[in-house]
Amino acid sequence: AIRAVMVLILWPLLNCLGDRVTWREALVMIWSGLRGAVGLVLAIMVDEEKAILDTVGSRFMFHIGGIAMLTIVINATLCAPLLKSLGLTKPPHIDHMTAEHLEKLVKKDAKEAFTEIEKSNQEDSNRRWAGTNFDTLKELLPSLCESVDEDTGHNSHCHDDKAAELRVYRETFMRYVQSQYWNDIEEGIIPRTSRVARVLLFSSADALLQPDKTLDDWKVIHFRAKTFTPCPSIGELIASTRPLNTVQWLQNLLPAESIVQQWKVYLAVCFIEAHRSACEDIPQYFAGCDVISESARIQVTEESESQVKEAKEFLESLPKDTVVLCKNRMLAGKLLHRQLEKVASLAKSGLLDEKGASHIAHRLQAEHRALSGATLLRPEKLGRVYSKVDW
Repeated sequence: AIRAVMVLILWPLLNCLGDRVTWREALVMIWSGLRGAVGLVLAIMVDEEKAILDTVGSRFMFHIGGIAMLTIVINATLCAPLLKSLGLTKPPHIDHMTAEHLEKLVKKDAKEAFTEIEKSNQEDSNRRWAGTNFDTLKELLPSLCESVDEDTGHNSHCHDDKAAELRVYRETFMRYVQSQYWNDIEEGIIPRTSRVARVLLFSSADALLQPDKTLDDWKVIHFRAKTFTPCPSIGELIASTRPLNTVQWLQNLLPAESIVQQWKVYLAVCFIEAHRSACEDIPQYFAGCDVISESARIQVTEESESQVKEAKEFLESLPKDTVVLCKNRMLAGKLLHRQLEKVASLAKSGLLDEKGASHIAHRLQAEHRALSGATLLRPEKLGRVYSKVDW
């Protein structure tokens, strides 16, 4: 009762701060108020107090412990059914439809692969799957026999709630953009511990927290880029001195002006490429279905293109030699990472022994260290650095 009164009194204030609290959520807040560790600790303090009689302390422990047990046994046990009955655990209809549509695409892909294997098995009996009983396989995987109808269940979906469609499509879009940033990090295009990686991932995470608003992750990146403060004297000294120019955290702490310019190029180039890939790849998963309306897809794409335009203008304002330098370094990092992956693959397959793999990887790591130092220098100093490296 006390918790119910407290929630009712503070309800108007809670609705003024952040998202509004519905009556269903307020009911759950009242019901799920458990008594546990804090109450028991206070009861133990009372029981251990010498000025209080042992019988009084024992009564405190009995009542507080009993209430804690009852709330755990009754309230906690019934909380899940309460959430289910109020519909708070049920995903929105548009989310359910999106998951259902993508599940059909997965089944369709598996069915196409099954059909291709079945056809190749008939043409060439020496293949790996020769002798496979496809009737038995269909019994093991009943989904292979199901017809994949793109429009099944979609006709009942109306597009009156365009805000929900925009929310889902923006979330999908930004998750894809975020995955592109992670791919760039994994492939060696973006240094893993750099400020660039943190800013890009933060911008996508911030956009995912506000899917009801227009895409504005470039504004977050641009704002962060303007906060980069160079340290001209010390930064230039570090950037031109080996091995200091290979210490990433030191460069982040005391960046030179040239390094700050390179960070900005990295941010703009990676942002443009991630959004371009999202605009090209995501629509193909929703083409020909009624889950997300075409108008919603077009609106989000236009929001992205508007940001990409701003990013391109920002990139054009940076020194051209710095842009070329950063693009060369990004491509070099990608190719080095590709070579390391190939070496690991050859070693895993047994074509390359451990000693040979270690020798090749050591040489590639030396190139990577030289590349890390070269990235932090001005373009005119690149030749001097590479001339000192024993390839």
